[in-house]
Amino acid sequence: MRTRRGKITVTLAVISVAALLTAIAVSLPAPAGRFPVIAGLITIVAASAHLLSNLKETPDAPGASSAAAAPSEARTLLWTASLPAATYFLGLPLALPLFTALYWRLRDHASWRASLVAGLAIFALVTGVLGFGLQVDLYPGWLGRWLNP
Repeated sequence: MRTRRGKITVTLAVISVAALLTAIAVSLPAPAGRFPVIAGLITIVAASAHLLSNLKETPDAPGASSAAAAPSEARTLLWTASLPAATYFLGLPLALPLFTALYWRLRDHASWRASLVAGLAIFALVTGVLGFGLQVDLYPGWLGRWLNP
């Protein structure tokens, strides 16, 4: 993913997903919607700044994009889309720990033990600090709504 086009594509995908999720979060009740709206807006601002820096780079030379950049770009887009998709279907308390554990294991090549510990730490942080400590209504996802109508 060293090509300018690839960087711009991924950044636009991040902005699009963040905008979509922020729009969905606006429809949530006030206590539950605050956290995702703020996180979405911060993500949009940061990704927009990153996009501007990518646009200011010098364009790639013709024929500079290699065939190796395409699979890397596709993997990055897949990882970028997997967290919002998992959050939509599984809910925030399950999606973040699962994403963290899988990312550590599959992308960073950490041991399963370290990956599970990281996932459990994120679960404790999300449910303990946000759920119980700050009393934030965490998004239950499609599965949570199906299991608890």
